[in-house]
Amino acid sequence: MPKLRTRAFAKINLSLAVRGKREDGYHDLDTLFDEIDFGEDIAFEVGTSGEFTLSLQDAPSVVPAGDDNLVLRAARLLQRTLDLDIGGRFFLEKRIPAGAGLGGGSADAAAALRLVAAAANLDIESPDLLDRLESLGRELGADVPFFVRGGRAFARGRGDEPTPCSAEPRLYFVLILPALHCDTGRVFSRWHRELNRRAPSIGSDESASASGFPEPVANPQTVAVIADGGLAGVFNDLTAAAMRAYPELDALRNDLSRACAVDLHLSGSGSTLFAVTSDAHGHAKQRSVLESAVGSLAASHDEVAPIRVLAARSVTTGARAVQRIP
Repeated sequence: MPKLRTRAFAKINLSLAVRGKREDGYHDLDTLFDEIDFGEDIAFEVGTSGEFTLSLQDAPSVVPAGDDNLVLRAARLLQRTLDLDIGGRFFLEKRIPAGAGLGGGSADAAAALRLVAAAANLDIESPDLLDRLESLGRELGADVPFFVRGGRAFARGRGDEPTPCSAEPRLYFVLILPALHCDTGRVFSRWHRELNRRAPSIGSDESASASGFPEPVANPQTVAVIADGGLAGVFNDLTAAAMRAYPELDALRNDLSRACAVDLHLSGSGSTLFAVTSDAHGHAKQRSVLESAVGSLAASHDEVAPIRVLAARSVTTGARAVQRIP
């Protein structure tokens, strides 16, 4: 039977503004996503039964292996919506930690949509089909529509209305991955406007000037690079709420910041901390400094051990292509 594979890459929130709570219980967000080359492998083997199954490798216990898994939900939704006569088995090798603010489950769901569409001989580069997959993605989770196209995008609403942006400059990240699962609901339940130390709200002309972006953040075309590869306008309105919800994460961030004088930011609702630059040489230096700091501090933060340090870059065109396995 035909077998296809692709990569499900993680995301970083370069900016995340919480604009308020919606009537449906969710929050309105403005966020700038960047897809990074840290991810997991997912393959699909076409079967004849019309059913979908999933084989998981290296998945933590919090990742459902049955019908609640987003991969199976995505495949069945696409099958049902487009009346596809197709089924098969997914093989997913997990690497993106759950509860890390990196969108691993959503990336897997979008990858499943693309794999099933490709297996059904649909043109997955067609703008019309991508629009359709984005729409289906909104039924699965707020981040799924972004991962359908990936790259760099500005999103509004629940974060599920992405608009592609220029992928320049390519950015370099150092990720600090503590062994901590941050519950999104727990973090958002602790958010309120008074916690935000950033004003005014993103999306206004005034905010564009204040944040350092070269034009209104409502439609960013690029991030603002300042001296030595640094970036202006990187922030996350959920940071204070996440640190209140998880004091052990706050303690780690504070100790690392004091030890290495590197700006560390939170992705999504946590628990990933990251440093970012547009300069490859500066990136190597940041990684070395943070690896040393984590090594010296790990023993005093055993409640979030082990703590991993990973390097990543913005995803390049073609990296997430669906390939046929001989």
